[in-house]
Amino acid sequence: MKTMKKAVTAVLVGAMLLSVTSCAKKIQKIDEDDLMDAFEDVFDWEEGYDYRESKDYEVWGTNFDDVEDPYIYDDCYYLQGAEFNEEDYMTYAYFAYIEFEDAKDADEYFENYYNVWAKGEKDVEQAYHKGSWGYYIEANEKDCFNAKYYIEDTVLEVSSYDEDGVKQVKELLKSFGYPC
Repeated sequence: MKTMKKAVTAVLVGAMLLSVTSCAKKIQKIDEDDLMDAFEDVFDWEEGYDYRESKDYEVWGTNFDDVEDPYIYDDCYYLQGAEFNEEDYMTYAYFAYIEFEDAKDADEYFENYYNVWAKGEKDVEQAYHKGSWGYYIEANEKDCFNAKYYIEDTVLEVSSYDEDGVKQVKELLKSFGYPC
């Protein structure tokens, strides 16, 4: 009987530890000023008029709905930054911080992608979505990283297709406590 109690106790303790360690840590919304500072500190990017120019980021907004495109929403705030590898023009690092006027729009935007990638037939490294936050990491290799993070009224899209770029992208994400 004592052996049975010890075995049951060990199984229960193991199950509890496993359930606690498998819970995803809630991510927090990044302040756009902190993200701009991180662009400058980690990547040495400067605010510019055209994010397609290497080492620049820009702030812009939309004030229209596009009924033909489900990914265009009215009154969105964008903070985008990008850097491209000069040899093959592959993405060294790309960030799109999108703040929606309505949290429902952010949820819908993230859910559209989440359904295709995390719930669909695509392979993903990590995925979590609960309530007003979530994320999925579609690719997580030494020379390829692609992820989306959703927090309340904001979506952060991140990608890199360069080994050094992936390291810097992950450094920035870790500084904000984001999984990568």
